[in-house]
Amino acid sequence: MKTVSLKILASVGLMAAVSMITSCATCIDFENQIPGTRYNVGETISDPDADIKVEQFQWANGNWTSTGHARVDKRFYPPGSTTDINANNVNLHPQHESAEKILFKFSELGGNNNIEVNGDFRNVEDLTGLNNSTVGGAQITVDASQQGRIWQGVMTLEGNISDFSFGGQELWVDDYCYTSAKCTTADSYMTLGMTGSIRIGQSYNETRALSATVLGSEDRIIDSITLSGLNLGSAEFGAIGARIYDEETRTLVASTDVTAVGGNNNIAVTIPISMVLTAGKTYVIGCYVQTTPPSVASGNFFQPDAFPYVESEGVFRINSSHSISSDAFPSNPNIFVPQLILRTRCK
Repeated sequence: MKTVSLKILASVGLMAAVSMITSCATCIDFENQIPGTRYNVGETISDPDADIKVEQFQWANGNWTSTGHARVDKRFYPPGSTTDINANNVNLHPQHESAEKILFKFSELGGNNNIEVNGDFRNVEDLTGLNNSTVGGAQITVDASQQGRIWQGVMTLEGNISDFSFGGQELWVDDYCYTSAKCTTADSYMTLGMTGSIRIGQSYNETRALSATVLGSEDRIIDSITLSGLNLGSAEFGAIGARIYDEETRTLVASTDVTAVGGNNNIAVTIPISMVLTAGKTYVIGCYVQTTPPSVASGNFFQPDAFPYVESEGVFRINSSHSISSDAFPSNPNIFVPQLILRTRCK
């Protein structure tokens, strides 16, 4: 394990030298491991700053296996340090804080591969197939070349990466490096991060909300909730209340109410609200709307193609959407997601 300002040069057969630079990266080169050591599923590869859990693997047919292992190796398949890790039908799950950049050297000799970023899981034939793709809100590039049946190269992920795991059937890994994320203010558009469609003019005289899990290892302070796509064209005014519930206990943990003048459609209302959102915890977050005269509001909602998904800032995973006809915990499943923007910052 070493912390460096890192410049990696990877020369892999037909591929020209690849130069990748990260600043203040923390790198695991596996030089503290004993060659030949075998780690089964459920065991941990220990490193002073970032342990790596060995976890089950999904084959190409969709079946999961727990019979694989990770082995400390010196075959020098990846063009890195002298010691590497062979992931043999297992996934490797590094246990470090949130990162803004991850890169590692790899050699892929056959079989399929798994990768999971911020809860977004992919099962792919080759890691090269992920080049120029976005997984879990992170941009992935793969610079590799093929020599015979062996792919060798460097994978880089950039974005807000709170959780990452990867593995293969015949995958060798070396020089795993990450740059810790800088915790900053984020405007999380809760309808970005998944394909879908906007549904116009759905009823909004009730509580509409979504279930969201706080990703990463750091708590966040929420400062405001903006509700977009609200239609008050037939109302004199609307009462809009921001609501945050603890999903497990269904307890209301934060709320604020504001009033908006009616007569306009497709408006955005920003509601100040403040509380600490605990890392790893799931909340039900939304807005209650009622009008004068009653029940004349509507909204434009997002209908995602699937749940769950990670919004574009990588701060939250959206698990599902809910509603209820009163100002209460929204216990009823609903296919439509309200257009919310959550402004959060570091604690």
